[in-house]
Amino acid sequence: MNMAPDRAFRRYARLFVTAVAAPVLLVCTKDYNPFADASQARAVVLYSSFAARDSIEIFSRETLHVALAVAERIDSVVVQAPANRFFADTTLVSGKKPAADTLLLSLRDTGWQDIEILTYRSLGEETHERFRVYCSSPLEQAAVEGTFDDTIHLVTPGVADRDVMYHWDFGLGSVVQSPFPDTAAIIRNAGFDGVGYVWVTDARQESASPKVPFGYSFNDTLGPRIVCANEDCGSGDTILTGATSFFFRVEITDRGTNPVSATVNDEPFDAVEGVTYVKVFSELDTANGALPVVIWARDNNADKNTSTKTFYLGYDASLPGVAEGVRILVRIPSRDSTVSSTRQRYTLGSLENYTGEQVVLSVSVNGAAAGGKDTLPGDFSVQWGREVDLDETVNEIRVTAKDLSASTLDDTTFTMLFDSTVVDSVPPAILEVTLDGEPADGKYIVEDTAEIRVLAFDEGSGIASLKVDGIKQKRGDTSGVWNARVGLEHAAEGNTIEIRALDSAGLEAVTSIVLFQNAAPQIKTGLSPPYPIVLGTHYRDTLIAEDTDGDRVYFEKVIARGDLAVTGAGAVSWEPSVSDTGSFELVIRYNDGIVSQLYSCSLRVVDSVFYENAVAFAVSEQDFPSFLEVGRETSLTLSTVPGGGSPPFTFQAGLRVSSAYENIPVAGNEFSWTPALKDTGYQHFVITVTDQILRSDTLFPTILVVPGNRAFTVDVKHGLDTLSDGTLDLREAASPETLSFAIGDPDPALSESYTVVVTHGGTEDIRTVDGGGSFTVILDPAGGAVGRDTMTIAIEDRGGNTDTVTVVALYRGHKVIMNTSPGGADVGTAVYDFPVVVRLTSATFDFTQAEADGSDLRFATSGGTSLPFEIERFDASAQEAEIWVKVDTVLGNNATQYIEMTWGDTDAPGGSDGGAVFDTSNGFVGVWHLSEGSFADATANGNDGTNENTADEEGIIGGAREFSNNTYITIAHDKGFNSQTITFSTWLRLDKNASAWLHDQPRLWDKTSSPGNNGDAFLVALNRTQDTHTPDNPGIRVSGMGGALDYSTPGTVHSQAGVWQHIVVVFADNSLSYYFDGQHDRTSTGLSSLNTTSLPVRIGNN
Repeated sequence: MNMAPDRAFRRYARLFVTAVAAPVLLVCTKDYNPFADASQARAVVLYSSFAARDSIEIFSRETLHVALAVAERIDSVVVQAPANRFFADTTLVSGKKPAADTLLLSLRDTGWQDIEILTYRSLGEETHERFRVYCSSPLEQAAVEGTFDDTIHLVTPGVADRDVMYHWDFGLGSVVQSPFPDTAAIIRNAGFDGVGYVWVTDARQESASPKVPFGYSFNDTLGPRIVCANEDCGSGDTILTGATSFFFRVEITDRGTNPVSATVNDEPFDAVEGVTYVKVFSELDTANGALPVVIWARDNNADKNTSTKTFYLGYDASLPGVAEGVRILVRIPSRDSTVSSTRQRYTLGSLENYTGEQVVLSVSVNGAAAGGKDTLPGDFSVQWGREVDLDETVNEIRVTAKDLSASTLDDTTFTMLFDSTVVDSVPPAILEVTLDGEPADGKYIVEDTAEIRVLAFDEGSGIASLKVDGIKQKRGDTSGVWNARVGLEHAAEGNTIEIRALDSAGLEAVTSIVLFQNAAPQIKTGLSPPYPIVLGTHYRDTLIAEDTDGDRVYFEKVIARGDLAVTGAGAVSWEPSVSDTGSFELVIRYNDGIVSQLYSCSLRVVDSVFYENAVAFAVSEQDFPSFLEVGRETSLTLSTVPGGGSPPFTFQAGLRVSSAYENIPVAGNEFSWTPALKDTGYQHFVITVTDQILRSDTLFPTILVVPGNRAFTVDVKHGLDTLSDGTLDLREAASPETLSFAIGDPDPALSESYTVVVTHGGTEDIRTVDGGGSFTVILDPAGGAVGRDTMTIAIEDRGGNTDTVTVVALYRGHKVIMNTSPGGADVGTAVYDFPVVVRLTSATFDFTQAEADGSDLRFATSGGTSLPFEIERFDASAQEAEIWVKVDTVLGNNATQYIEMTWGDTDAPGGSDGGAVFDTSNGFVGVWHLSEGSFADATANGNDGTNENTADEEGIIGGAREFSNNTYITIAHDKGFNSQTITFSTWLRLDKNASAWLHDQPRLWDKTSSPGNNGDAFLVALNRTQDTHTPDNPGIRVSGMGGALDYSTPGTVHSQAGVWQHIVVVFADNSLSYYFDGQHDRTSTGLSSLNTTSLPVRIGNN
């Protein structure tokens, strides 16, 4: 509302009323004197250049003329105007002062402002009079466009006052000031959010108006600034060092806050800390002359400005060999040559470490060590501190950093002067107040408390105390450093924290910071405008923000087009007109009363005819590759939908870099691009086609750029027990087990795939695994595998890298069937504790799965109880083996009973043990397999034999011995051989027909009689002549029962050579029984007891 037309009239009316009031006062009667009436005591406005509820502009002088009525009854009058830049409140009268005062007002803030007059009467009463006016700002800066480092024109409507200063803020410290509203300036740096602010202050800049936003954009034509950061760089471009390895440092800066891309000799830097870039050069002493160091940097803004600078790094053996990988910084004392009146002082600083290695730091005073050596970690920035004694008037303090091999990395010196008589006239210095390592002033903190760190130093007498908000703080672990926790309130004006440092001389330094306890509002739901907005439609949307502090969030438009409206609640409404066609950026400010932030989105308005027969791509984002290796080109024909658009078409392509796009040339409609190493990662493109009337279609493909394919690793996880050689133990597994394979690959998952071939049992299972790099393999103990089983898993990635995992699993063993049915061994009744022979051949067993000597074989019942066994022979090369297994119960007439044979676990308990199989408790006195060179007794009795010229021969079970004339095996006497219950069994094969024997009675067991003597102990022999035996019908003759002889049935022994025959002779209860090949022959009873003797036994003895 414009209230100016009424203003002059009101002023005139006010003056007129004042003028006629005086005559009225003069005609008062004696009965009533208003000048003596205390109730009339008050300040009276005789004149004002404005009226209540007027509209006035900021920084525009207004006049207020105030007089006092009944002044003698007034103690004081106060005029309050909080927005007034001349005074906030002022006392007009203190005591009696009937004269009038003229006050000047110039309001600095916009909106409704109050001016209040308070009268304090002598008797303690008070009166109030208030004027309310509306203040507006004339400031308005049009959008600014230009180029950095070029002159731009700034102009805004001015305010009425002339003692003012105008300010234009472009961010990042770029503020233009002028006493005039129209000025020229050169902008060298600015923020890149595109919103600046204009405001006005008084000449002293003590009062400021609200800031008014404006839009701006600048083209950047300069590349980043590159400066050598090493010591002794000077202004030249050559650095000489005596170090063979050198840390070359440059500082690369650019206007704005966007990151800088940089390389050194076309390679990445080794380390980047802020604006400092570090490259390590090694073996400089072998370089041929100075080494060129070419630094390239790009500022990443829309204009893609680059800078290149070449330095030269040379080796000079005469110079100190300091690699400059470490830099010592001194904070306390704050300057060189400080004077102290106390001898003990504290030094403090930090160490910048680019090496990543530990550093040993020492401090000396005038060459003498001050304290020990500190080993600092390899962090980039580490604090150090040391107390020193100032023993001399002039004290040179040296701080030295060395590596663990005592080579100097950096050193620095400074001087501290001692004078006990000096008068301390210099107050302390509060060097810094930080929060989380950054300057604390103006920081926003979400929590309601914060710990600040104060670094303070006093040159003369030292700091006696430091207080934060009046509370004395305890000095931290390091002298010169105080840590204080302060409480914070959630308030718009923030929390002012006062820090006071007092030295021993009573001098004081005071500073204050402001901390804000506030969680900034966050956009919960952004705007979703149609793109484009078509004329004739009404765009409605809502911007929603949330604030965890519970503050109300307000919205206001900053930059918009036309009559687009934004309410305080974030509602957006706009019906664009023809003049609004085109693209622009909508900028909205949102704040919670403490902090303001900007939200922006792009809007585009087009005419409805724009969409008739529009041009459109026939290709889509899916036609671009999802990933691409560095150095490999991708190309695509950017075809359009036939009949769409108005030719000719213009194709453009851009690669997004930060907030801008780098142009990619398109040849006709052929898009091609080859990524470099610096492009590694997700790359976002914008591909457009535009027809003759500027209608367009856009694609936004994304391509993942990956390095050349790299090798991978494979990790296998499972819950199985493993043997010492890594074999998976599934012998107790009752259900399938899962092996989980995880592929560790430095290549991105999106760009990788694998072919997995699982080979098992002569079959291949071929799978394709995606870049997630995980798959499983199932091991099923019920799948038919027995014993040790091998599976190979071969993995090959997209680039041809391979890895093979071999999985060896040990399952439950091979079933050995003991068939005692008539179709098998034909054993009708159960037999207990019986040694059963197990034969293995290439047809029944894979000898490659077991140890070469069979030492990993084990046997158990079907219920899992271990069974003792003895390996008579295990010949892996011949693939033949015979093992004796003691079975506790062999069922009679059973075709399904089995024992279980396992192998593969060399650590399993048990092993070959003949004494456990042929147990003496079961009556065994001696067992000779005749297949060992030692002719060992398999029982625990140890009745081993001695060979007397017998020869090796292949037996029916393992090896055998060949007995000819006068060859035999001698066994020493054992009392067990004199038993009256004895069983003799043997396998026998005749090499000659009975008719061709050299003797009539070849002896099998002889204890020990001479030939022809039958009166000795138990003797078993073949017979072809005595009794009814003939060469065609030989049998067995037994002697040693007194003087009697006994014979088997004639013909029970094969008369023809080459046939193996099992022969058993049993003497018990004075009876003698004969068995041939498991069949009973005959039994003789009533015989005498067996003769006994202490002579040795002979097997053979012909």
